[in-house]
Amino acid sequence: MTALAEVGSGELSVKGLWGRVIRDEDLIRATLDDQEPAVQLTRGSHRQTYDELTTFNDDLRGRRDWTDVDLDAALTEEQRQAFEL
Repeated sequence: MTALAEVGSGELSVKGLWGRVIRDEDLIRATLDDQEPAVQLTRGSHRQTYDELTTFNDDLRGRRDWTDVDLDAALTEEQRQAFEL
């Protein structure tokens, strides 16, 4: 068995995913502590309009076959109970 995790239609190595987790934790800690993070985020080339973001997200969901939402998995038990009449 290889140490790969399938993400959508592509693959990312576990090492690459772990690096992203460490980077994200650093960014969160620095933000909460009002400090500069050890890594810098790359700014996008331009601001996107709502329509551009929607088009990009729709395309991404289509490419990765993210078409269904499992509400039972998405909701906590408390949230499920709040919706029950």
